[in-house]
Amino acid sequence: SMLYVYALPEVLDLAMTATLIERCLLSIVLLAPLGFLLGMPLPVGMKLLHPSPAGIPWSWGINSATSVWG
Repeated sequence: SMLYVYALPEVLDLAMTATLIERCLLSIVLLAPLGFLLGMPLPVGMKLLHPSPAGIPWSWGINSATSVWG
């Protein structure tokens, strides 16, 4: 993520003159790795904490509540 801090201003400056297709592709390239990495902890944690399916609704409830609380 430190790469984003230092490189993102230059990348966004270059994107100002890019076509719509190029900007869409750039958005995918920039957001997909972050989305993948941020999306991994929930399913991995649920698998580790709840080998039986009985605790899965609690995990979803806690995840939803903490998402709303910020």
